[in-house]
Amino acid sequence: MARNNAALGFLIRLRKDVRGNTLAMMAAMLIPLLAFTGAAIDAARLYVVKVRLQQACDAGTLAGRKAMKDTTLGTTLDPTASTQAQNFFVNNFRSGWFRNANPVFTPTKGTVGTDSSVANAVNGTATVSVPMTVMAIFGVKPQTINVTCQAIYDLADTDVMFVLDVTGSMSVPPSSSSEGSANTYTRDDGIQAIYRQEQNGSKIDALRQAVILFDKTMTENKQTDTIVRYGFAPYSTVVNVGKLLDPATVSSSLNYWSRTVDGDYDYVTGVASVYSIGQTDCITAKRTPGWTTGFSYKKSTGSATTITYYAYANFTGATTWSSSNGGTCSGTATIRRPMWKYGKTAIGVSDYLKGGFVPTPGRIDGSTSKWRGCLEMTDSSTATTFDVTNLPSDLDPDGLPNWRPMWPEAVWQPQSKTTDVKDDAVSETYSYKALSNYEKNDSVTCPMEAQTLAQMSADQVNAYVYGTNFKADGNTYHDYGMTWGLRMLSTKGPFKASVAPTTGRKQPTQNIVFMTDGTPVADSDNYQMYGIEGLDGNLASGNSTQEVKNHVARFRVLCDAAKARGITIYMIAFGTSLTTDMKYCASSGQSYYAANSSDLQTAFASIAKRIAMLRVNQ
Repeated sequence: MARNNAALGFLIRLRKDVRGNTLAMMAAMLIPLLAFTGAAIDAARLYVVKVRLQQACDAGTLAGRKAMKDTTLGTTLDPTASTQAQNFFVNNFRSGWFRNANPVFTPTKGTVGTDSSVANAVNGTATVSVPMTVMAIFGVKPQTINVTCQAIYDLADTDVMFVLDVTGSMSVPPSSSSEGSANTYTRDDGIQAIYRQEQNGSKIDALRQAVILFDKTMTENKQTDTIVRYGFAPYSTVVNVGKLLDPATVSSSLNYWSRTVDGDYDYVTGVASVYSIGQTDCITAKRTPGWTTGFSYKKSTGSATTITYYAYANFTGATTWSSSNGGTCSGTATIRRPMWKYGKTAIGVSDYLKGGFVPTPGRIDGSTSKWRGCLEMTDSSTATTFDVTNLPSDLDPDGLPNWRPMWPEAVWQPQSKTTDVKDDAVSETYSYKALSNYEKNDSVTCPMEAQTLAQMSADQVNAYVYGTNFKADGNTYHDYGMTWGLRMLSTKGPFKASVAPTTGRKQPTQNIVFMTDGTPVADSDNYQMYGIEGLDGNLASGNSTQEVKNHVARFRVLCDAAKARGITIYMIAFGTSLTTDMKYCASSGQSYYAANSSDLQTAFASIAKRIAMLRVNQ
């Protein structure tokens, strides 16, 4: 009995003794604490590995996109791009790091926000297995981490349209207020034309060098895989864009100021013989030998006279022929010359548009002419204010206005108030015929052919600005240069095929580099883009003061239209004041004054650097 009491006492004392309980409790808590700690450690490991895996995936897809050349969907990623992507992934994610195993990276083509047929992205998936450390004690198996990535690499390609003043004043240095002398040259199309002789240090030669420097600066500063395209719109009284247009789009309005033969009149009477004439042409009542020059006639008395004008001999009555003087026709004759009717005359242009030499309308001397490529607009608006969102057809950058070829050889100013003018009363001074006094006075010209956007090598840029026809001549019409420069950048206009982006790339940034050395004019003698300014009065009924205002209003609204389309305008005044209108036209902070050739090169180089560094990558 005593022994039982002793055992019971021991148990009671043990129950009351709490020393050492904490150790037992800690031993019991070790297992859940280990689980919690292990979970935190392994979760952190998984997070770190996932972040690095994501970074490697991003690097791989970006490298693959930059290397990708084939942007066609439906095909696999080209080997070069795939290899580059894998290399960048491996370099950024080390196998075995944190005991990871079996990392796999798969890049594929993708498309984002573009034509569904064009791949402008590389998509990627990456997976890796990460074993547990502490949690492995509890039987947690290795975890697989999955990430996705995408690289869109839309290069910011660049388009630059040079709208360049090539008027007569560009033939002299910036310090001169005159022009070079009017000389004749043969264009590269075989046409004889007028240009202003360039003086040493001329502005046009400085312009050539500045454009070449612009291209060099762009090449040195642009991203290597950025595509740069140049377009050119040299301007004076007109812009030479006609041969860039489809001849089928020519206007049906083909009534030019010209002239036609309206009968003839007696110029010399009492003629007894004419030579040299073939026997078959020595017939009564026949134009003998037809409208021609260089034949001789003789009256019944006196010496022979050689014809220096175009005429024919009209015989009446019987005629006889002899072989003397190369063939002499004798009888009673009158020397007759043409009577000219001046005014609006319908002239067919289909053969002229084909580009070969054709007989010149309004001429009987057998002369021919060939289209240089300049055109007239047959519709115009005399408005002085415009709505930039609703421009008239001749100013709309997105449309092709009604046009017809300029034909200066066929265009004549009316000679007098009467409709018929005797040939011997015609004054060539009033002719708009090429190489007449008017062309020599800057009123008739057709500058260097414009060029739509195209990638150009340095040699091609050099060849353009040093081309045969890149010469100074004509008067200043800023609105004409801006009209066609803007139209050649329109994504919806007649040149949209050349403006479209390279397949698989974004629409390029668009820029106009506008350079001038003068202010607008409105000379009534000018045969310009809307006909004969003073005669047709298409912009202000022949009022030169109002015409200048209209030209300025048109220039301003075209600048507004360009900027509304996201086009950056860089304005350069070379050797002339940077006017309020020029500053208005320029994009914010992008107007430049160049006092000399060095300043001009600095301006062009500065603009090129700015354009080259504006690019967008994702």
